[in-house]
Amino acid sequence: MDARRWFFPLVLGSLLVLQLGCVSGLLGGGQPGDSEDTRCTSHRVSMTLASTCTELRVGESVTVTATLRNVGCAMVGLPKYTLSIDSEGASILEPDDPEPVEHHLPIRTGESDTGEFGLVAVSPGSASLTGAASFEVHLDYPGPAYWSSAGSSRLKITVKR
Repeated sequence: MDARRWFFPLVLGSLLVLQLGCVSGLLGGGQPGDSEDTRCTSHRVSMTLASTCTELRVGESVTVTATLRNVGCAMVGLPKYTLSIDSEGASILEPDDPEPVEHHLPIRTGESDTGEFGLVAVSPGSASLTGAASFEVHLDYPGPAYWSSAGSSRLKITVKR
C-alpha cells in the first residue's frame, strides 16, 4: 500500500513536468515562436552623400563620397554608384557627368560601401549634387533576387573665383 501512495503522484508529477517542458520549449530544443516564418522578404538601405568641402575656389579639387548602408535583413551587392551634378547655368565642376563607380562585392546587414568621385572646380557658381546607387538584392541567399536602387539627398557645392 505504501508503494501505491508515492507511485501515482510520482507518475502524475513526471507527466506534468514533461507536458510543461514540451509546451515551453525546454525539452523541444527551441524557443516559443521558432516555428514562425522568419525569412527575409524585403530590403532596407540608406544612402548618403558627403564631400571633403562644400565651398571651393576655381582650380581646387573635391572628393564626393556616396555611401550605401545595408540596414535591413537581406544581402545586397554589386553596387553601381552614379553622381548627378545640377549646375545653375554653365558647368562649374569637371567632369560634369562623372563615370559610374562599380563594386563587385556583397554588403551584408549592418555593413556599408562607398563610391568616390573626384571633381575639380572650373568656374564660379553653385551646384546641387545627388548620389544614387543600383544594386542586387538577395533574399535568403541563394533564394530569390532582384535589382533595386536608392538615392541621396542633395548636397550643395559653391565655387568662388
